[in-house]
Amino acid sequence: MKNKSIISIIFLFLFHHLLFSQEPGTVKWAFTTGGPVRSSPAIGLDGTIYIGSDDSTVYAINPDGTEKWAFKTGDEVKSSPAIDTGGNIYIGSNDEYLYALNSDGTTKWSFKSKYWVNKSPAVSSDTTIYFGSGFLYALNSSGIEKWSFDPIFYAHSSPVIYSDGTVYFRSSYGSPEGKFDGYLYSLNSDGSERWNFQIGYDIASDPAFDENGIIYIGAWKKVYAFRSDGTVKWSFTADSYFKSSPAIGKNGTIYLGSYDTRIYALNPDSTEKWAFITGDVIRSSPAVGMNGIIYIGSNDKKVYAINPDGTLNWFIETEGKIESSPNISSDGTLYIGSDDGKLYAIHTTSMGLADSPWPKFRADNQNTGRYTFDYSALVDDTKTYQLYQNFPNPFNDFTTIIYELPEKDYVDIKVHDVLGRIVTQLISTEQYAGIKWAELDASDYPSGVYIVRMRAGSYQKNMKMILLR
Repeated sequence: MKNKSIISIIFLFLFHHLLFSQEPGTVKWAFTTGGPVRSSPAIGLDGTIYIGSDDSTVYAINPDGTEKWAFKTGDEVKSSPAIDTGGNIYIGSNDEYLYALNSDGTTKWSFKSKYWVNKSPAVSSDTTIYFGSGFLYALNSSGIEKWSFDPIFYAHSSPVIYSDGTVYFRSSYGSPEGKFDGYLYSLNSDGSERWNFQIGYDIASDPAFDENGIIYIGAWKKVYAFRSDGTVKWSFTADSYFKSSPAIGKNGTIYLGSYDTRIYALNPDSTEKWAFITGDVIRSSPAVGMNGIIYIGSNDKKVYAINPDGTLNWFIETEGKIESSPNISSDGTLYIGSDDGKLYAIHTTSMGLADSPWPKFRADNQNTGRYTFDYSALVDDTKTYQLYQNFPNPFNDFTTIIYELPEKDYVDIKVHDVLGRIVTQLISTEQYAGIKWAELDASDYPSGVYIVRMRAGSYQKNMKMILLR
């Protein structure tokens, strides 16, 4: 029994050593399809990755990059898949069908809509499936239409669902003469209209929620914040229009990309926190990792990892423009598609999505488009100041330092060598209450013992960690 325990410990150590010894931004594998991958991947509870391709195919891919199955539709698949609690996959195609697939890739049912289905479905807690295709449709789990809503303009939209069952979606119109208009709609779960707001511009972004139920959306050159009653709380103006959809960080920061090549970070009061410039327009929507790093693609063919302060962490270059939006699994693997026809699996130091109301396009790993976040429960769990043991420890090059704040306070975290000399200033800023993560890159440090020192308010603690080569 003792030998088995020792073997288990050795196995776990080797596993974590392998996981964390990879450089962030390393491509683990790339799966090749027959056309551009503009669909945004969904991750099943078993780790299977689902993606659509312009080669008219829906793919299920194992976590090691091998093909599990492929399902052929009648036209390009730009829609992003959504997964229900039973493992069923819902995805649209430009052949005007919404497909429901079993987890083995066989057809459960298909529904013929009014137009092409190139946006993403949403799945409610009672497995009602909502999707836009001219009308906004609501289907039951058997694929039978419950109702459809005819908006003023076309509902080529990826709808979202709030915790009370309210459905939000956009409709927009563009004429050959260059005239544009758009509406944001709020519907009850029975299909009746609660309100609509005429924005007056084309809307190519889809909504996101924060913990207070504020709805954020990009429309033409503006980002809007709406209250749940349909009134505008604020708007922010950029230099060009938004096709990227917002993601919300743990501290309430709103992130999204623009055609002015910038990734914007906005405070909840509408002020600009920072803007990071890429090399081309941005159609991809961001994903926020558990450690606060923001990931996004750009038409400059690159995938970016941006630190919470707006500085570059790393980037990788693909062979095509990137419209797909990233997803992050609990093992730190980021998945994103490219116009080069590939789905990329990239190593990161973010062990899953941020604990926020809407950390990515379509809200969660399964792309349900549904708000399920309980912010108050997360905050209530935080009662004391804590500095936890880094993970992994011992480590090689990279490790995660976890700490906890019971209230808003100024935090100072330094790393010292055994002689007491400061090696790096890891954190020096005021932060909100909550559980926090900080990544330490020790790739340039010699092997040995290091001391992490945290100070916040009257709290002080030292923590020893070991760097092994």
